[in-house]
Amino acid sequence: PPQDTISRSSSSSYPELKRKSSSTPSASDLGRKPANAMIPPDLGRKPSHPFGTNDLPRDSSNMFDNPPQLGRNQSRTVAVLEPNDPSGYDLNFGAAHNSSNGSASRRDSKPSSPPRARTPPRPKDLDTSRDKSSPRSRRGLPDDDYGRESKASPQMSGSKEVVRMSNNELGAVARFNVGQSNPLHTPNSTASNIMVPNPPPAAATMPGLASSSASQSDSRSSGRPSDSNSATPSRGRRRLPARPTTGNKPRQDVSTILNNMDDSSDRGKAFNQLSDIVLGDGQKAKTRFKEFYGMETLVESMWEDMGNADVQAAACGLVFSLSASRDASATNDAMVGANAEGAVDALLFVMQTHREDERIQRAGIGALYCLASSTVNNTAINDGSLSGAVLSVVSAMESHPGSMSIQEMGIRALFCQCVQSTNSESNKSTLAKTKLDSGVPGIDVLPQAAGTVLFDMVTSEAVCRLYWCLSTSEEIAGIMSNSTAHLMAVLRALRTHFNEPGSFPLVEAAFGSLANFARLEQNHATMLEDGVVVTVIEAMQKYEDKEGTIIEACSLLANLSQTMAMKNEIVDNDGVAIISRCMVQHSGSSEVMEESICALCAVAIGSKMAKKALSKDTLFGTVVQILGDFNSSSAVHEKVCALVASICTLKQGAELAVSCGVLESLLATMKARQNERKFLEAATMAVRNIVCHGAGLDSVGGPEFFQLFVQVMEFCAGSEMVQVNACTALWNISESISEEPRSIVDAGGIEQIVKAMQSHMESADVLETACGALWSLTSDSEERKEAVVASGGIDAITCSLVMHPKDSQTLEMALGVLSCITVKTSAAGAVAESQGISMVVDAMRGNNRCLPLLELGILVLRNIVLSEPRFASEASNGISTIINAMKEHPDSITIQKESCNALWAMAAESEDCKSKILALDGVTILMEALDHNSSVGDVEDAARGAINQLAMSGQGGM
Repeated sequence: PPQDTISRSSSSSYPELKRKSSSTPSASDLGRKPANAMIPPDLGRKPSHPFGTNDLPRDSSNMFDNPPQLGRNQSRTVAVLEPNDPSGYDLNFGAAHNSSNGSASRRDSKPSSPPRARTPPRPKDLDTSRDKSSPRSRRGLPDDDYGRESKASPQMSGSKEVVRMSNNELGAVARFNVGQSNPLHTPNSTASNIMVPNPPPAAATMPGLASSSASQSDSRSSGRPSDSNSATPSRGRRRLPARPTTGNKPRQDVSTILNNMDDSSDRGKAFNQLSDIVLGDGQKAKTRFKEFYGMETLVESMWEDMGNADVQAAACGLVFSLSASRDASATNDAMVGANAEGAVDALLFVMQTHREDERIQRAGIGALYCLASSTVNNTAINDGSLSGAVLSVVSAMESHPGSMSIQEMGIRALFCQCVQSTNSESNKSTLAKTKLDSGVPGIDVLPQAAGTVLFDMVTSEAVCRLYWCLSTSEEIAGIMSNSTAHLMAVLRALRTHFNEPGSFPLVEAAFGSLANFARLEQNHATMLEDGVVVTVIEAMQKYEDKEGTIIEACSLLANLSQTMAMKNEIVDNDGVAIISRCMVQHSGSSEVMEESICALCAVAIGSKMAKKALSKDTLFGTVVQILGDFNSSSAVHEKVCALVASICTLKQGAELAVSCGVLESLLATMKARQNERKFLEAATMAVRNIVCHGAGLDSVGGPEFFQLFVQVMEFCAGSEMVQVNACTALWNISESISEEPRSIVDAGGIEQIVKAMQSHMESADVLETACGALWSLTSDSEERKEAVVASGGIDAITCSLVMHPKDSQTLEMALGVLSCITVKTSAAGAVAESQGISMVVDAMRGNNRCLPLLELGILVLRNIVLSEPRFASEASNGISTIINAMKEHPDSITIQKESCNALWAMAAESEDCKSKILALDGVTILMEALDHNSSVGDVEDAARGAINQLAMSGQGGM
């Protein structure tokens, strides 16, 4: 057949390709030129076929405890990839903050990687004193903030955090006299081992103190603060009275009291006296108590007088006093040892036996509260966790639903047991999964307790922090989400105190809890109905100077952005602008920057409206500023690149980013951080998305850019994401720049692309984009074709056909490269010698409904036969596949034309091929193609040429 007829290749593209048509190659090129930069008509979807932009994630952060991984939509119809979750996919974007049970988590409208869990902060020791004489040292916060830091550090894994009460607020434990009904008061914040999530209750918050007035009790029961006995009333709490003094020397009194405990009538009074001494003299009294076998006496008396409620109330009060300490770093050795463990076991049994006695339950909860927090300094202390301490606390709360003091202390005790105890994980599991004697799950007592203390802002904050802690566990969050009671408890606390002065610690804790609940889409309807988005945005404006509140607000908005309804709600309420403003205002805080950027990514993914709202000069100006600050953390730069990648899935965003200098800043930062894989994964994706639209080609067409990308590919040889992004960028750049892309070859681009294929043979995405880049580079260049052969590209390409036999997109790109390089005799021979012919035929047979793949496969066989006729007999194995393609796709002009040309070439080069074509009734098929396409010149010419060639055989086929 005439050479010019054989060398023609189709310039039309099939609808299935979903990309721009390629131009007709020159007559000297037997292969097909690949398509131009793949810019799909639909930029709003997220396929795994990454020819264009890839919209980067959060979060994403495994659903609750691990950083989300980049998942892929299996759709292959679009060239724009959106990130699943700005928290992280493989990049650890927004890798959720570590918690005691792992690192938590964060997206497209239907993310394949889950949202992130966040853990409550572990604040430093808090000075909760209201003593005006002592200067404040914490960031100059107002008096009503209770010494809380606004910063929320969600890192919970590793060290146990201790939140202790201040010395100035040490309250006396009210003495229990035999026959008294006054309940025991909680030792306050001077007790160093009393560790609580929030400032501990003041004397007036626990009814029953000997020094408490009736007005105080009334005030406390209503949840409102009273000014009596309080120099500085604040947030429903008052100063404690001074601790009682005994007037006796502790060494003499302890021994004397212990030696004179003859019968049960004296023991209650004796235990009350010992409690006063221990509280008054601290460690000295505890040491003396142990020296005179006080612990043995205490345990013996508790078991001997088990039925005497008055003695047990006093004994429990003594255990409470021994468990508390003034020194924040005290090891509390008094509660270490077999006798101390016996006291704890006796305490739990007493609480179970006298479940209806408020004095005993209050004292018991206080002791367990202190013991749990004491384990932070001394792991040898037995806090009763393995003996049912959590259930004892919850049972007491269930039995006394109307007791403010028990509910409040119970909430604090549960927080210590679930966060600070050495057995915190088992305690959380016990609370969530174990039922009480009444058949009610222990965790279901919390909503009732939250309602009881609703009007006390400090305790309501403790409720929110307890929920925050519990919801970091995927399993427990799911259990609590089976009903709306737990979620509503947090929402009610937030609504009740949102507008009160100094409420930002509660707001922060509530947002932290809600952010974890928001990981589960089943909670979104309740939050949407309750107007949580509006509340969050309002809080970000109200507390814009509070880092902790902003961090948790951004985390909540990010996790809410799983659904399009929530995304629209955030955008409609100007949430994008508010988050952006907070990001700029807290540019010095890496944590605020990370969370705000993650929130913007989460909102933007899958939402063109959000992307358009983000496509602003001011935002890109901030991005350039952040990228230009090389002192910023790698995580911040990583997430900024993710945000850029997301916005630049829109052509409008890509062009604006280039005009604002974002691309130059990206490349400069990549040079400065060439050894940071996570950052490079995000940065290459951002560059990829920009160049997909043909934007910024002036900045990426030079040798420095190609050298940089080749170096990045070499350093991150093990990163599939970097290889995919780099290959895609090189593909689109080589197709877009008008001049000879010599710089890519000089920088070693072809060799590095082949290495990427060899290192990631199991990755269809890497092979697909690498083959696409090679196809684009080798078109119209004999030198680059030779470079592919010399670098071992033939074996890598043919292996792609075997490794992914059903991935039509990868096969199409691989066959495209082969169709281009087999115009050279040496390359055609190398393909044939590597069993490439049989691999091509198998690929065609296994994907006989994919028209582009069939067309390219037929073209490869034709080129091999023409370039190396000695392999024509082997290529004849594909004749049946070619004829079947003509039968099954009679209306496809390109299939008919390429098939006719291939049969023509085979018949011209091999008698065996002629015989096989005739045996398969090829002449009839060719005649039908001729009749069916009589008005299509290319098909008509090819069919006539094949028929004429077969007629020359003289076998009577005509």
